[in-house]
Amino acid sequence: MTNIDSYIHPLIIKEIREAISDAGENEVFCIGKTNDEQIVVHVEVIARGNEFAVPMVYEAAGRGDVVIHNHPSGNVNPSENDLVISHQLSNAGIASYIVNNEVSRIYAVIEPFRKDKIQKLDINKICLSLQPGGIVSRNLPNYEHRPQQVEMINQTAIAFNEAKIGVIEAGTGVGKSLAYLIPAIYWATQNHDRCVVSTRTINLQEQLIKKDIPFLKKILGVEFEAVLVKGRGNYVCLRKLARLRDNQQLLIHDEHQDEIGILLDWSKSTKDGSRSDLSFIPNSAVWEQVASESDTCLRSTCEFFQQCFVTKARRKANQANILVSNHSLLFSDLAVRSLGADNAVLPKYHHLIFDEAHNIEDIATDYFGSGVTRTGIARALRRLHYKTKKGPTGFLIFLSRKLAPLINQYQIDSLKIINEKINNELIPQCEAAISQNDELMDGISEFVTSIEKSTLFELKLRINDSLRQHPLWAQLVIRINNFARLLKKLTSGLNSIMDKLDEINLKLSRDILFTKVDIESQRIRLNTIVETINQIINEQDAENVRWLEIFKRKTMHDIVRLRIAPLNISEQMNEMVFKNFQTIILTSATLTISGSNFKNDFQYFSKQTGLNLSDTNRVLIQKIPAPFDYQKQSITAIPTDIPLPNSTEFADEISKIIFRAIEISSGRAFILFTSYGLLNKVYNFLSPKLEELGITAFKQGQINRHTLLQKFKSDKTSVLFATDSFWQGVDVEGDALESVIITKLPFKVPSEPIIEARIEAIERAGGNAFMEYSVPQAVLKLKQGFGRLIRKKTDRGSVFILDKRIIEKFYGKIFLRSLPQSKIASGPSEHVLHEVEKFFKIK
Repeated sequence: MTNIDSYIHPLIIKEIREAISDAGENEVFCIGKTNDEQIVVHVEVIARGNEFAVPMVYEAAGRGDVVIHNHPSGNVNPSENDLVISHQLSNAGIASYIVNNEVSRIYAVIEPFRKDKIQKLDINKICLSLQPGGIVSRNLPNYEHRPQQVEMINQTAIAFNEAKIGVIEAGTGVGKSLAYLIPAIYWATQNHDRCVVSTRTINLQEQLIKKDIPFLKKILGVEFEAVLVKGRGNYVCLRKLARLRDNQQLLIHDEHQDEIGILLDWSKSTKDGSRSDLSFIPNSAVWEQVASESDTCLRSTCEFFQQCFVTKARRKANQANILVSNHSLLFSDLAVRSLGADNAVLPKYHHLIFDEAHNIEDIATDYFGSGVTRTGIARALRRLHYKTKKGPTGFLIFLSRKLAPLINQYQIDSLKIINEKINNELIPQCEAAISQNDELMDGISEFVTSIEKSTLFELKLRINDSLRQHPLWAQLVIRINNFARLLKKLTSGLNSIMDKLDEINLKLSRDILFTKVDIESQRIRLNTIVETINQIINEQDAENVRWLEIFKRKTMHDIVRLRIAPLNISEQMNEMVFKNFQTIILTSATLTISGSNFKNDFQYFSKQTGLNLSDTNRVLIQKIPAPFDYQKQSITAIPTDIPLPNSTEFADEISKIIFRAIEISSGRAFILFTSYGLLNKVYNFLSPKLEELGITAFKQGQINRHTLLQKFKSDKTSVLFATDSFWQGVDVEGDALESVIITKLPFKVPSEPIIEARIEAIERAGGNAFMEYSVPQAVLKLKQGFGRLIRKKTDRGSVFILDKRIIEKFYGKIFLRSLPQSKIASGPSEHVLHEVEKFFKIK
């Protein structure tokens, strides 16, 4: 028999034995760290199972580690599932052991791997790949040598070799993706490692997955795998679908029956089971009923485990060297890991590349915060119980119907008590909560509207000391807390029936066991909602910002959200990101502010993201200009005889200039706004006039963003009136876009709760919030808007900035110095328009 001491140190054997005992002799999964003799000398428990479900989490392991788990039966021979999992682990260089509960017997399914020494990148070779004569130049049609791209790949390679944080502003056209992908691929393959590339936009993800990575796989001469990682909620759950198919009337609302039928048919032919593989956009409430969820997943005990689309996607991700993600998914993963949860979204990784890194602060703020919504509460409640024309649906009525025959068959009092509690207490409480949710949210909407007294569709109201003194606030808090108590009573009742079911000495059907999982997941969600409501409404602290927000709708209930977010993300970013990864690259075309009083151009970005808390010796910063001749390719037009943006005449005056500018460029223009109010006013005035010229005027919101952009690109004389989402992440090359018209300097609304709180914090600390926060934010946004124009060396066009503050105010020079240095025409409108007209005549 194998001597277990030759695999695991005696002290660690004792530690594992105690962990198994603490878990009630059920399955326990540990990660073991080995010494030079490959004996496990340190262990960490990462998951515990029970008789119904055994979580299997090995993302925390790395090459050379060992995943150890016990078989409560005492038989240490591997099952078929053990062999599948061990094979997956071995691909990542991770060993696998099975032990008995006494940890006296062991089966080494996969022997431990020796930890490899770090193989550093050959920087000269890496840089040569992007130079004339290199592998890229030999294989890329229309190759252009860009010294800026070589500079970036050099900086990225240094960051990998020296485990540093590289902060690189690289202008449009540098070719950032190849400059960071090549070092990442070589590093990952040489060191059996993994790197995550995170982007903000789907467009960039598609470019990486469909264009750049396939190209590099073809030419680099190294074998590597790259996978686009999607969140679990993007995949259909086969277990849920099967149960819906068999119990359609009890679990599905009437209006969703047909769509569920379509999804059932689709599930039989889909390749990857993801929402993007559908030919239509499913109703969000329907998709939630069939989507995979971490808290309802049965993992390896699920009958569909081997066919599971999430499991297949996870296997692919675990075998990949490069994972392409988006910022939201990445921060979701970081947030889960920070709680010590065992259902991290991504497999373990040590190297992280943020492209489009200028968005990090906003997305991190969102994910490090939390909130509750009218819709989220309603969905949790309606999944438990909901009345339809054909009768009630939901997990509670389903459980009641499934228990009924058992009550008649076994005459067990506990079953009768559970069923009576479901029908006499829990279902009425659910119905009351559904009704009160709508009444409360309508009340919150009325309260916010009465205070803000605005005609805007979207309103946000910060919860601060001033609001707490409002005479109506105390009444609203009482209503909110009464509703929270009702939810708490409901969750307590749900917990009670779950406990009673556990106590019954009866083998329950799979339908009942699955429903227990589903009810428990909704109970936990409702509990979280109650805790979040309390945190937002009743607690106070200086570290977080709390607010109410509504989006008014004419024909439906208003969207209502209660939100909390950190005032400052620096500490969390430092702890979760900058301290946790060996290599971090942050890159974007807009990270720097020039001409300010900051110590360096990157200081604002560093402070806002927590990078300033890192050891300065570990941080590399590099500013790489775009490879364009902006003096020849573009002209920046700034009329100075127009009213200031706060003038009542502003909209009328800029409409005249916008019309003339569009005439000069024959359409082909983005008109970018900072508010829907001004957009609608100018659009309504100009669109009929433009139609008379044969110019199509598109407006954001008419159709979905992707379709709108495609229509704009295909109609070469069209113009697009747009707000926030078209300032960045939109790529229109060539003659489809020859004019970008920026109506106002993009200062954020100072009354926005997060903005207001951060401004107050700077002022309290004795700083100048306008210069330290408001101006830098606006500068970066303006750089993004300006960047829509020139996307390649053959592009030409004009940028109009219809806000004379950029010339007349003392802070204007910061905006101008931070922008690409194009030809500038400023002065009276007629002069400026004449200069732009001359520019367009030059070929």
